[in-house]
Amino acid sequence: MKEEKFKIVLDDDEKVLWCDGVNKSAYIKKCASKLFLFGLFPPFAVLMLGIPYTLVLLVLSLLNIIPLLVGVIHFIFSICAVCFYLKCLNMEADNTFLCITDKRVIKRGGVFNNKFIHYSLKNIGTIEVSGGLFDSKDENPSADLIISVKDFHMNTDGEGHNTKLFITSLNNAYDCYKKLSDLTEGNNESIRIKHEK
Repeated sequence: MKEEKFKIVLDDDEKVLWCDGVNKSAYIKKCASKLFLFGLFPPFAVLMLGIPYTLVLLVLSLLNIIPLLVGVIHFIFSICAVCFYLKCLNMEADNTFLCITDKRVIKRGGVFNNKFIHYSLKNIGTIEVSGGLFDSKDENPSADLIISVKDFHMNTDGEGHNTKLFITSLNNAYDCYKKLSDLTEGNNESIRIKHEK
């Protein structure tokens, strides 16, 4: 049961109203496509270990423009790094869930261990759901869910930005959206921010 994933953090009297995980296929495709797209641009490719940039180095080494060993080593290292990254994405997708209780919204995630974050239902501001190219379009479609929380963090310029909880390719995201909308109705009647001088 998906609710069991949250047993460790739930209060004794807390009731689970909705719970689901992410669409693994859509989650991996979305995250992996960012890796590939960033790899098209050499400045980002160094950071993101992009495959297109690696292929260019391999071709240059085959043409004897750079040493062959450098191109081959870079190619093998990049392929191994990408495989490791995809394995981590797979593990993260298996461990990412969202739970709505009668008190709060809880997100569980993490690759090698469990990371929980929660926000009180009273503190939830706007809720946004957005389907993407890789999301499933069946009876229970997946989509990205973005929940804005009425907590504000100040940046170095003294400007406040509200916190957002983002879940990529959540299964049954539209059902979650409806449930959260019902539970948080009236939360956005008036939001006032006071700036101290």
